[in-house]
Amino acid sequence: PTYLQMAVTLREFGKFDQAEEVLRKALELDESSIEAYLGLARSKKYNEMDLVKLQEALTVSDLETKQVIQLHFSLGNIFDERNEYEKAFKYFQKGNELHRSSYQYDVNEFEHLVSRLIDTFSEDYLGNKAVSGKVDSELPIFIVGMPRSGTTLTEQILASHPEVFGAGELGDISRITQELTKQYQDAGGYPECLLHVQPQETEKMARGYLSNIRALAGDAVRVTDKMPHNFMHIGLIATLFPRARIIHCRRDPLDTCLSIYTQKFTSLHPYAYELTELGQYYRQYQRLMAHWEHVLADRIFTVQYEELIGTQETMSRKLIEYIGLPWDERCLYFHEI
Repeated sequence: PTYLQMAVTLREFGKFDQAEEVLRKALELDESSIEAYLGLARSKKYNEMDLVKLQEALTVSDLETKQVIQLHFSLGNIFDERNEYEKAFKYFQKGNELHRSSYQYDVNEFEHLVSRLIDTFSEDYLGNKAVSGKVDSELPIFIVGMPRSGTTLTEQILASHPEVFGAGELGDISRITQELTKQYQDAGGYPECLLHVQPQETEKMARGYLSNIRALAGDAVRVTDKMPHNFMHIGLIATLFPRARIIHCRRDPLDTCLSIYTQKFTSLHPYAYELTELGQYYRQYQRLMAHWEHVLADRIFTVQYEELIGTQETMSRKLIEYIGLPWDERCLYFHEI
């Protein structure tokens, strides 16, 4: 177990050769360790014998369901890398089916929530209330979009600027929505309760968020929060922070959804494991973003992933200009920092 945990830590720091070394030591102690073979697959340090062991592991009868699921995703990734796409897809499909059968989810409820968000955060509401907020801080930058759409790359480029701190995926905005729902149950919870919340209350929420990110970022001039699903809460963000920058990361829909489908997430993404539900969820994401772009046209900067990787310097300069900072050449070398 110690070797396995060491490998996880080494992998997180990009030390894949050292991760392989400790995983091989784990296999010396237990040559049947499925977790060790899975670790080799995640580190992309497997050999042909490791691949055989991973395939044989699926025949073991006493595996936990989560191990069987992870085996299918790992084998899917291996065969995808080997350009054996039909075989890879079969493994991905089985892994997704097994995971999807483990929980309840109704994508129609998400569609209903999107409708409520659109109705609540109308053009009239945002035009009259959001601009009157007292918190005029430019500190936070919200990077939103579907998972696998380039949010991490965008944050890495921005965080390479000496005046920007990359805070990663923060759960603060989601927690605010949960607190609002709990506090205003009689008013329908979030988002409808925003129609009744007083300005001093939203100011308190905003200052609490700023205090939290300031504690992380020291004296940084800008702080990025790249929680992708904050695309749901752009109306709330605009209410709390009238001057905050919002960056929307967008990628080709098929590429986005395929990348999601072949990913076993560590956190809950209930829409991700069945193709029809994934497509329905993506359509609702498009519907909601179209609304935000209509009612907050001058507040949202859209980054097209294909354009970002194709013309990195041009797009990087536009990003830095959008967040109101002077250009810095280090933003071109984010992968070296």
